[in-house]
Amino acid sequence: MVDNTEASKTEKDVFRVLAGAPALQKYKLLLHPEGPNGIDIVATAKGYSDFGIEIENTEEAKWTSDLPFPPNWVKGFSVLSRKKKFFVSHSMSLFVKVNYNTTRAVVIPMSYIFSGDLDKEPERNKFQNETGCNTFYRVFNPEHPAMCFCEIKDLPAVVEGYLQSLMQMKRTTEKFTKGRPNFRVKKEKEK
Repeated sequence: MVDNTEASKTEKDVFRVLAGAPALQKYKLLLHPEGPNGIDIVATAKGYSDFGIEIENTEEAKWTSDLPFPPNWVKGFSVLSRKKKFFVSHSMSLFVKVNYNTTRAVVIPMSYIFSGDLDKEPERNKFQNETGCNTFYRVFNPEHPAMCFCEIKDLPAVVEGYLQSLMQMKRTTEKFTKGRPNFRVKKEKEK
């Protein structure tokens, strides 16, 4: 654990569940290693790095512990577009949304979330809050094969399965890729 002081209660609870699980003992898990504005958990294993886990909690009224998923998810699973920066910095990463009581979770690789377009539905696309307008990426298919709805006790096994899949994909890519093109794209300077 690196920066426990800036972590939310949910992030600390999920970190404890993952860090204490035998299935994840081969990974070094760090909570907020990049500070409070970075990805929540970084997982590394021998020969592999850049695995990230972003955790988001849900308000009490929106998802109670007895439901496998929030009842208000009738239009899709949405993720704030500002979370995309974590996928850019940790391309092999997972997004975990946890209910208010930290008894259930939804897990999906960030590559599935951010490979789509921004939400085009006006009443859902933006809302006002204390920080201004937000935009969302959304997964519309509740049967999406990469989205897992699980109990928190099963979260370590689910995360381990996803990390194993990501590791296999990375090994395969490294084994068969003989070269890469040089794209002539200017990167925007971060503000």
